Amino acid sequence: MQVPEIRDSSEATPRSGSWDRSDEDREYSSQRGDDLPPQTAENPFADTAPLPRHGQAAASDNPYATPGLALDAYAAGGGSHQPLTHRQIGFRETLSATWAVFTRNLAFLVLVALILTALVLAVYGVAVISVAGLFFAMMQGDLAPVGVVIALPLFILFAVGLLVGYSWIEAGLAMVSVGLCRGSPVEFSHLFAGGPFVVRVILLNLVRGLISFGISMVMGFLAMVAVQASGEEIWGLIVSWTANILNYYVTLLLLLATYFVVDRGEGVSGALSSSIEYMHGNKATVFGLHIVTGIVAFVVVVGTCGIGALFVVPFILLLTAMIYLQATGQPVAG
Repeated sequence: MQVPEIRDSSEATPRSGSWDRSDEDREYSSQRGDDLPPQTAENPFADTAPLPRHGQAAASDNPYATPGLALDAYAAGGGSHQPLTHRQIGFRETLSATWAVFTRNLAFLVLVALILTALVLAVYGVAVISVAGLFFAMMQGDLAPVGVVIALPLFILFAVGLLVGYSWIEAGLAMVSVGLCRGSPVEFSHLFAGGPFVVRVILLNLVRGLISFGISMVMGFLAMVAVQASGEEIWGLIVSWTANILNYYVTLLLLLATYFVVDRGEGVSGALSSSIEYMHGNKATVFGLHIVTGIVAFVVVVGTCGIGALFVVPFILLLTAMIYLQATGQPVAG
């Protein structure tokens, strides 16, 4: 097609404050009931729709406005609903992208690791002191039967609280790691912003725990039968390693479930199904990444007498978030 000649700009500029439309156009629009609103600027194409709050659609009185895309649509826990594309991740690509994000946010990540370490030490310190106190009281006979009746519900309540707190932090860590891998603004408050997802993450952890428990119980029973039937202890070791392999395989399948809950707002069953779907074709690569990072992490932690965990743990968190973003075809930082 031949491009028409460009007319003088004064001829092409519409009149401000009204639409340059024929009477036929106005009559047709009024009959349909969708008459356009009045023009609000000299250049209607320069306007942009206001950015929506999370969970709301952008709106503008200007029909020419560019649709607004809020920053939190791709921020941590933004619940992005952009279409996903299943793709196979690359070993070097994923590792290098994770390293770039890690080095760019090193100070922030180390501080997050320090906060998590303090929380873990505080919680487990209380747990160890409580269990030790109860044990010594029972050994010395200072704990009456009524004390045992009171102590057991308290320990159950503590275990439930521990599960809730762990799931809460897990959701917050998913928000932070996904946000950093996207290059979105992330704050420390996001670490404790997993409240809206905590119930679903708890259910996810229960499902994964029950699957692991079921595999261990079944394989343990088979190991006992095999050892008794053959009289060889080696069969017990073989079955035990088989159980570990099966549990790790399930871990690979469900690796991304938490991210689908936090980032996509999916339910428990939907998140489990999505994780299995997008891990298809990526399990071998993720296994290789786990082997390499596991060996390096062991050397770093042991070589630094445990201090290296402040760097290793955040890197592994970022690596899982990067696997999620790349496996679903979403944009990443850089």
